[in-house]
Amino acid sequence: MTLPPGLHANVSFDDYLRDRLCPTPSLSSSTVRTVLSQSPLHAKMHHPRYGDAHEESSRADLGTAAHAALLGGDERIVVLDADDWRTKAAKDARFAARRAGKIAILRDTSEALPAMVESARRTLAAAGINLDACRCEHTAVWCENGQWCRARPDIVAPVDYAIDYKTATNADPATWIRTSLLDGGYHIQAAWYLRALEHACPDEPTRDFLFLVGELKPPFACSLVGVSPTLLAIAQAQVEHAMEKWRACVENDLWPGYDARIHYAEAPIWYEREMAEKGIWTP
Repeated sequence: MTLPPGLHANVSFDDYLRDRLCPTPSLSSSTVRTVLSQSPLHAKMHHPRYGDAHEESSRADLGTAAHAALLGGDERIVVLDADDWRTKAAKDARFAARRAGKIAILRDTSEALPAMVESARRTLAAAGINLDACRCEHTAVWCENGQWCRARPDIVAPVDYAIDYKTATNADPATWIRTSLLDGGYHIQAAWYLRALEHACPDEPTRDFLFLVGELKPPFACSLVGVSPTLLAIAQAQVEHAMEKWRACVENDLWPGYDARIHYAEAPIWYEREMAEKGIWTP
């Protein structure tokens, strides 16, 4: 199945994940981030049409289940009547659910889902965003200079915002920005999704990007985190760089890993000071 450029509803997550939507292997946010954070070789290995992108988690994923529950994918959630994952029956049931493209969670774990969804909806409503009026988990497909691309924004509001839902142990905005946003490459994901909407929906207004961050434990508090224009501009430049590297790799069928030069570790300023204060080292 291939799709024309645009924003499409009712595309299965499995078809999206396995890149069954484009006539040639397409770029996604995860591929772009892997090119930037590791190498084209790693990105190729994890690409569904070059390598194997169907990595399986060894644990129940409450965050993924909350994502599905919030965005209308309840049918993907399989609640297992088990106390833990140690029995063979529980492990087999989880494996079968994964192979069917579903999310297996334990009965006790599932009890958190309604509160997580309610907190997320309440946070969006407080910001003037009615989730029921938004397009959730639509798939964007577009082509740039012969390179097919795809994206799957969590939430596209009628105006103003595109939103991605993340779960975390701590949703305090300052903490999440410091510990998760840059390390996860989420600013690059924001730039990629905005690029997707500009190409797939050229007649619609330009949107800002928000992350809806929800906690995995009570009180399941949520926060909204935006990406500043400067950080977004840097991320857009990173996306352009990754696309050029990928295009060259495809054209030449050369997929470099890490370069072979020697990389020297420098002593951070704080480490120098700490060693000096302890009398271990003299600058």
